[in-house]
This record gives sequence, structure tokens and C-alpha cells, in this order.
Amino acid sequence: MIFFFSFLFSYVSAIYEPLNLDDETFESQLMQSPVNFVMASNSNVSFCQEILPKFRAVAEMMKDRCQFVILENDVSPKMRQKYGIFAYPSFFVFRYSNYSAEYKGERDASHFLEYLKRILADPVPELDSARDVHDFLEETDSAVILAGDSIDDNLYSIFKSVAQNLTDRIPFAIARNPDATQQLGLEELPALRLHRSQDRKIIDFPLAFDVKENDLRKWVLENMVPRYAARDAVIFRDLAFDQRYSILAFVDTSRKSSLDSMHSTMDRLVTEFGSNFTYVYSDIYDIGTIVLQLGFSGAREPVYCIAMLTGGEVTEKHLFPERRTASPDNLAKWVRQFMNSTNIKQMNRSEDPIHDQKGPLYKVVGIEFMNAIYNPQKDVVALIISGNEKDKARKMKLMETVAHEFKKQRITSVSFIWMDIDLNDVPGLPKSNFKKLPAILIFPAAEKKQPYLLQDDLDEFLLMNSILAHAKTRPKFKIPGKYDSGSLEL
Repeated sequence: MIFFFSFLFSYVSAIYEPLNLDDETFESQLMQSPVNFVMASNSNVSFCQEILPKFRAVAEMMKDRCQFVILENDVSPKMRQKYGIFAYPSFFVFRYSNYSAEYKGERDASHFLEYLKRILADPVPELDSARDVHDFLEETDSAVILAGDSIDDNLYSIFKSVAQNLTDRIPFAIARNPDATQQLGLEELPALRLHRSQDRKIIDFPLAFDVKENDLRKWVLENMVPRYAARDAVIFRDLAFDQRYSILAFVDTSRKSSLDSMHSTMDRLVTEFGSNFTYVYSDIYDIGTIVLQLGFSGAREPVYCIAMLTGGEVTEKHLFPERRTASPDNLAKWVRQFMNSTNIKQMNRSEDPIHDQKGPLYKVVGIEFMNAIYNPQKDVVALIISGNEKDKARKMKLMETVAHEFKKQRITSVSFIWMDIDLNDVPGLPKSNFKKLPAILIFPAAEKKQPYLLQDDLDEFLLMNSILAHAKTRPKFKIPGKYDSGSLEL
């Protein structure tokens, strides 16, 4: 059997090779295919070399349905910056040249194949029996199911549209069969549920009011993983640019008692401390090098740590004493003591979120600000308002005008947001940081370490020019002549 697979991989590599692209060819070549599966690789990383034969084997089997691409780090500095690629190997799905999702499953041929077959199939498969429901939920970390024997056409249309948009991130299905809906244990129909196997949670979407597509999409994105996110070896990459401390939990996920204890504890910490920290957990054996770097002895698990992760390194760490029982109460007390000793201001003020905004200038509240600016695929222009009403109105009009001009030219790589800092707390961005408000900042894509604070006396031309000067996504935007006698493009 070993000989057979060795022969298969050598045979595949001889007859088929995924496309090797670089900064100049990457996006133009992706435009040629509706679905692209991209491997970001570094030839100096041994794990990349181990996975390549498996990637090629799947490419040979699926080459007629999907384009396979290898993006080597040494020939793609611009693409790495644009799409926030910092770990190797990493795998991504692009729909034409538009980033869709990062594949975070197991790195082997069977899981690659299973994932690709799913995202290339009907985004809303029918579950026709109790067995179908059981198998569907067993095979996924999280899934969204619309159930009911009589489903409104408008609701189904909205559900299908969201599924088409998010299927690369999470599976969707529909259950109309009575046996299937009974397997779900539903008392009222129709029902829309998200099943999350990581922490065995079932979350219902309220169908008592008119369902809006943006609301459903946001609900799925907010609930598809626990509020404390599961991470693997990309933990440093995901948190490298966040200025908050992180509460880390490492657990033996094969032990149900340990996993249940960790979920209970992390849920308590997120509920109590909210956006003051970032929260992650991982299998203690998946990222052993990080565990060693943090200094755990490994005698007991789950183990917990408060750490500052900067640029891929642990720059500060505080370990929960292993001699103490890691109960939710003890962990909460420990975190409170840490906050008091480090003078972290409690961040808890936030306006209510606004749903179904039309844009192109979006209001964000509380922690939404952090989620918006740490998007590695977008340059973010942020207006922070406070103080004089006349100044606020002037800056708001300026942002709205420029945002609409970018929308007219179909520039989607630059997003425009605003927030009232008098009504919302933002970790790492206290009001005292600003000499004058309102203020406009630019957070370049991928590089989120330090934003650019723009000058106060901006007009439309100067703001557009500043965006083009600092944007990492290189938007093909031309400043309209009505704002200046010339036209400028970067």
C-alpha cells in the first residue's frame, strides 16, 4: 500500500503540475477560473515539501473543476502583504480573483478532496432523512440548517444567497423531510439553526421578524466559531497586529472532560471581560513549540496564559499557576487581578450595533471597530468623531463624498467606517491618544501595527490622494477632475 501511494504521487507530479504564480501573474490568472485553490508555500519549510505531493494528487483528481495554484513566498511579496499571508503552508479559496476563505482543515489529500467537493457542489443540499442529518453534522465543525416542511420562498431565497456567499467558510443545508426535522429535535417549524460541534452549541436565528440578508450573513459570521476562536499553528499570524493582551487556553482535545472544562471557563471569561482581550484555544499537542515558548511544564491541562503576541513573538507572558485549580471562578479572579495590576481600563461601553447598513460609509460600534481594521484584505479609512457638532458634520460629509467616489469606481479593497469615541470604548485606542477630534486614520491592509493619522485640514482631493499614497491594496482609483485639475492614479 505504501508503495502504491508513493508511486501515485510520483506519477501525478510527472503528469500534472499546479500553476506556479508570482506577483505579476497571480490575480490575472485567477480571473480565468471560477474557483481557485491556492497553496501559499515556502520551499525552505519542510512541511511545505511534505504536503506538495498531496496537493498535486488532489489537483490531478479535481483539475477539471478547480484551478490549483502554488504561490511561493520569494516571488510574491506584494500578494503576501495584500492577503495577509504570514504562515506556511496556508491554503485559500479564491472565486475568480476575489478572496473567499482560508482553508483551515487537516493538511492531507482526503480532507482537501472532501472540502473541495463540498464547496463545488450545491451550496444548499437537501437532507432527506434522519441519517442524512446525522452524517452531515458529524462531518462538520459547524453548519447552518434551514428546516421546515413549508418554507417561505423569500426566506429560502435569502438563505440560499447567504449560503452561496459563505459556503467556502461553513456548510449550509435544508431539511424538509419530517424524519430529518425530527432528528434535529425541533418543536417549531420553520427553524434556522447553527450547529457548532467545537463547544456543542446550538444557536437559533430568530424568524419572528422579516429576515434581511445582511442580518443573516452577519449572524452566521458571528456564530460560526466560539467567541473564543479555535486556532492552530496560525495563532501568531492572526494575533500579530492586535494591540490587546490575549488569553490563551491549551487543551488535550481528545479528552472530553478537559475540553468541557476549557469551554466552560473560556465562555465565562469572554462574557465577563469582553473586548478587553482576544481569546484563543488550541490543542496542546498541535502547537507544541508555542507551548514550550510560553513555558508550560505540561504536567496538567487545560493550561492558561495571558500573553502579548507581537510580530510573531511572545513579548510578554503571565501563566496561570499550575498548582491552582483552573475553575471558571479562579480564572476570572486571576484575570481581574491581572487587569488591576497592569492598569488595563475596563472596555465595555458600546452603542447597539446597526444592522442592514447600505454603505459605503459604515458606522461601527465597540469591538466592531477592531474587527473592521484588522481585516488583512482591506485598507480601512476610519473617522473618529467627538466634540464640536459643526466639525463632526464637516468631516462626515467629507468621508461620505469620498466613500461614494470609491464606490462609483467599484473599488472594494478600501472600506470606510466611522465611530463615535464618546459612546464607544476601543481597546488600544483611548480618546486621550488624539490631540484633536474628529480625526481620520488610514489602517493599511495586512500591516496593522500603526495607522496613519491624517492632517486636519483635508479636502476631498487631499483625502483621496492620502488614501492612494498609503493603501497597500493599490486601488485603481482615479481622482475625478472636479476635485482637481489633473487626474492621479497609483
